[in-house]
Amino acid sequence: MSAASAKKTPADAVKPVKKRVCKKTSTEKKAETPETVDAVKPVKKRVCKKAEKAEKNANVDKAAKPVKKRVCKKAEKTETNANAADATPVKKRVCKKAEKTETNANAADATPAKKRVCKKAEKAETNANAADATPVKKRACKKTTTDKKTAAATPKSASPSTLSPTERRRLADRVFATLTERYPNPSCALDHRSPFQLLVATILSAQCTDKRVNAVTPALFERFPTAEAFADAPVEAIEELIKSCGFYRAKAANISQASRAIVERFNGEVPATLEELVRLPGVGRKTANVVLGNAFGIASGFVVDTHVLRLSRKIGLSDEETPEKVERDLNELVPLNDWVDGSHRLIYLGREYCIARRPQCDACPLGAFCLKRP
Repeated sequence: MSAASAKKTPADAVKPVKKRVCKKTSTEKKAETPETVDAVKPVKKRVCKKAEKAEKNANVDKAAKPVKKRVCKKAEKTETNANAADATPVKKRVCKKAEKTETNANAADATPAKKRVCKKAEKAETNANAADATPVKKRACKKTTTDKKTAAATPKSASPSTLSPTERRRLADRVFATLTERYPNPSCALDHRSPFQLLVATILSAQCTDKRVNAVTPALFERFPTAEAFADAPVEAIEELIKSCGFYRAKAANISQASRAIVERFNGEVPATLEELVRLPGVGRKTANVVLGNAFGIASGFVVDTHVLRLSRKIGLSDEETPEKVERDLNELVPLNDWVDGSHRLIYLGREYCIARRPQCDACPLGAFCLKRP
């Protein structure tokens, strides 16, 4: 070893430091060199898959088949029907009702119409034909049969038809003796101050309660106090005052005509005989008996109003249905001096106990011997 080499410093012996190169920059430079330009691949362009697929489908459709034209189904159906109409004639729509009528008319030409027979008439004819062969059995009324059985099972004392005149008189004596004890001082229920006022009030009481009549008469008699006033008054004025009594037109006409007859024939005074009273318009036996018995104290007959008529049959005093016949029976059973008060007592009984719709038989003083007929 030479002296020159032995004298080298340690610094000379150290390797040179390698410069650090940026890889990215080196790569770019490498790509720029002529040798590497051909070797580097071109950058692939990014394509939208959706657009690529759409383009591909468009190319396929153009090559494979033409696009199918969309046709309106309604228009196609109409066209089809029009073409079919050319080949087949349209079927005419026929009204079923008209077709049925035509069919029946045609059938009527071939077969005679069956006559409609009334079933009721046919049955009657059948029964008539059967009557020639077999005698008709008489149909018994169930109600009559029941009544006969009831009458046979009922004691003789409860049947009004079997009451002898003596038994009926005894019954009447018990009835009116009991009523005299119950109603010792009866009086007329119609308010009045003269025979004429009682006559007018009795005419108004037909088909009307005494209470309603007593509510109407004060104003009526204040305006028309006498028979002359009623005779001169217009019928319409009387009607207006008695409207609430019912049947006011007929009653007003009777009162007006009766008043004129009393003024013309009896000088404005009510006659005191039954024969003369019943000749007045609107006055019958009942009204005449009421006026004579209560205004004049004359017992011309037993007063039979709706209460007396109903109670006489129910108790068993009479079997009749008309006021005149019931009056005749009561006149025979009741003494003459009890005709006026006896009628009042029966009326009181009908209003207090023997009410038409709800009779109080348990509390009635006649309950022990009344026949209680319907």
